[in-house]
Amino acid sequence: MKQPRIDAFVARKNKTQELKSSLENMPVIEKPITPSKTPSAPQPVPPPVPRPVRGTVPLIPKTKRLIRQRQPFDIYEDQYQRLKKIADTEREYVNGRGMSQMVREALDNYLKEHSPKE
Repeated sequence: MKQPRIDAFVARKNKTQELKSSLENMPVIEKPITPSKTPSAPQPVPPPVPRPVRGTVPLIPKTKRLIRQRQPFDIYEDQYQRLKKIADTEREYVNGRGMSQMVREALDNYLKEHSPKE
């Protein structure tokens, strides 16, 4: 069996430096160097803004109505895909509609058409 070296178990005072702070010897955070005002490479051109899906339909202010959460209505897959495509297109606009809003508008229109005439 090998004999262990005695100096392997004795702490050396000169080998390690005691830290006064946990941030000691860390790099200094400085302001980043700003590049010169003259661009060296051409700037990327922003993509063109897509046209709105709805066209020139005037916007109607929102009304406060209670929303009943999560009704188990079934819709056809093609209806869902078309709603999702419209919602994805309008998502990039401030006044774009989500799928829920489109379905609520469709239900309102249906109920107006099929309500009993007074």
